[in-house]
Amino acid sequence: MSANEIHVGDTPRITLTFQDGASVVDISGASTKQVWFRDAAGSAIKLDGVFTTDGTDGKIYVDVSVTTFDVASDLWEVQGYIVTATDTWHSDKTVFEVFSNADRA
Repeated sequence: MSANEIHVGDTPRITLTFQDGASVVDISGASTKQVWFRDAAGSAIKLDGVFTTDGTDGKIYVDVSVTTFDVASDLWEVQGYIVTATDTWHSDKTVFEVFSNADRA
């Protein structure tokens, strides 16, 4: 079992960090915290994020459901989105692979 792989049906916690260059952005005032996923076919999923601490570390997370990663592909995308009283921020977009599972009789 690999700790670095996501398979169809897995339910990992996904954590994202908002940065401006090399500096972490204090997002503690965010009124909207979302994590966006897109599969290879272009289907999008938006999940409400949660601060990992108080937001001063620039981090939010989501715990995905068993139906989130429903398609094996090496073209899944994830990106965070927040809104504060004065700004909107997007995290870096990351492309990752969701692996298929062995068929079991």
